[in-house]
Amino acid sequence: MVEDGGLAQPLVSDIFRSNSGVPMAKTVRLDVGIWYNEATRHIHIAAKDSFISTVSPDPESKRFHPNLYRKLATCLREAGAPAPETDPPRT
Repeated sequence: MVEDGGLAQPLVSDIFRSNSGVPMAKTVRLDVGIWYNEATRHIHIAAKDSFISTVSPDPESKRFHPNLYRKLATCLREAGAPAPETDPPRT
């Protein structure tokens, strides 16, 4: 990692290592976007120039993660973006 006046420089594209002052810090920061797909009911997560994945409200799906789904849905609602009307069932 290269530091420039206390600002983190990208490790790979837009993935940044924390500037905690600790050598080999474990935390990284991603530039992430999220959006809701009404047709599939999935919330998409895209890290710039890195990956796209989804979170599902369906307990039968391998992408089911109710805690993350609720948190991302709340972020979307609070931002005024399209979001699921209901949260997935608690397991």
